[in-house]
Formats: sequence, C-alpha cells, structure tokens
Amino acid sequence: MVKSGDVDQRWQDLLRNPREEVHREIKSWLDLSDNVDKANVAKAMLALANSGGGQILIGYEEVGESWEPDPSRPHPIDHYDQDTINGIVEKFAEPQFHCEVYHIEHPESGEVFPIIDVPGDHRVPIRSDSAGPEDQHVTYNTYYIRRPGPESAAPKTGREWDELIRRCVTASRDDLLDRMRTVLTGFEKGASEEEIDPLDQLASWTEAMREDWEANVMDEYGNMDNSPYRHGYWSFAYSLDSEFDQPSLSLSS
Repeated sequence: MVKSGDVDQRWQDLLRNPREEVHREIKSWLDLSDNVDKANVAKAMLALANSGGGQILIGYEEVGESWEPDPSRPHPIDHYDQDTINGIVEKFAEPQFHCEVYHIEHPESGEVFPIIDVPGDHRVPIRSDSAGPEDQHVTYNTYYIRRPGPESAAPKTGREWDELIRRCVTASRDDLLDRMRTVLTGFEKGASEEEIDPLDQLASWTEAMREDWEANVMDEYGNMDNSPYRHGYWSFAYSLDSEFDQPSLSLSS
C-alpha cells in the first residue's frame, strides 16, 4: 500500500535537500516494467538491506554537485507502488524481505516523489537470486553492500565481510535474547501491564518449570522413588513487582 501525508520530517528534509550517503540512494525516474531498471533498483535494495537499511529516493538526477528533480517525470506515478517494489524483491532477493513505499509531497513545490524504505535488521546476509539482463546492475548469487562514496557493490575486503556478518549476528542475538526473556519471564516483550496479571504469570511460570523438572527427573531416574528426591522436596517462587521498565536482555538496549 502506498502511504502519503503523515511522514517523518527527515524525509521532507530529504526532498528539500537531497543527498546520497551510505544509508540513502537517489535514482532518476525508472521504468519499473523494464528488466534493466528493475535490476537497478534491486541492487540498491539488496545493498541497503545488507547495510542496516535505508531509503531510496526516486525522481532526482545529479546536476553538477547537487541533485535536482528529474524533468522526465512520468504521469501518473502510481506504478511506484508497494506491490511492484516487493515483487522486485521477490524476484531478486534471497531470503526475501518487505519494503514500505511512501509517496511524499515536496514541502515547497508540492510534487510527489516515491521513497522506498528498506529494512536492515536481517539475521542472515541477503544475496541476489536473479541477474539483470546480461548481468547489468545485478549478478546472480552475489551479496551487495553500501560503502562510502557512496556506492552499492559486492564486499571486497575482510573488513566489509566482517561488518556484514557482525550486523546479522547482532540481529540474531537480539532476537534470541528476547525469546529467552519471554521464556524466563513468561510474557512477550511489549505487552502492557493491563494484559498481565502478575500472580497468574507467576503461577504459569512456576507450573511450567515444575513440569520441566519432573520430566528431567523421570528421564534420568525412571520414577521419583529411584531419585534423590524420594524422601521429599520443597520449592518456592517469587517475582519482583514494581513500577519500573521491564529490562531487555539485549546488550544493545
């Protein structure tokens, strides 16, 4: 779905003062029915996805040392929609990811320009699953990143590969830590206090832990009579309930 209207101020600033950087790429108007142009935007999306995410602004051309609106503006621009962009992702990316497409009104001229918002929190590197015509823009089975310049290109140095892999490992670690937190605390990250009864949460967690413990005893000793606990055992559980933010196990939080 194409969105418009309520946008982040930084994107309006981008339209007013467009510039390319590691997390931003600018394209002139592209014919998204043309396979070469599809490969062009695909390469940008693959590179941004592997570099922490970013945006692609469409509809500007480089004039000298500045960027100006591309005069070859098509009418209308409805084909720059979310389904078309994610169809290109589906064709070129493995694994696939989902992009948002926004139609942003220039704060001064009123002209509307598409901005593709590419996510970057991937747990594995994204590779190309197709090639552009005659390998234009995209080569099959290649990883692309954004590097200073800026440019979209395949990693060439050990440092560039290390940054790509480290970024994916960090995303995997944060997801794993939040999953562990859910298991240990008994509720999903982001749930509101109104949705959780602390006593019910504690009772559920205690029962789950008791069942796991009994299952482990049975696996090791066959039954309770053969275990060190045949003469009896006791347990207790408690929770800290106060007005403080729930901590995250993520080291980056």
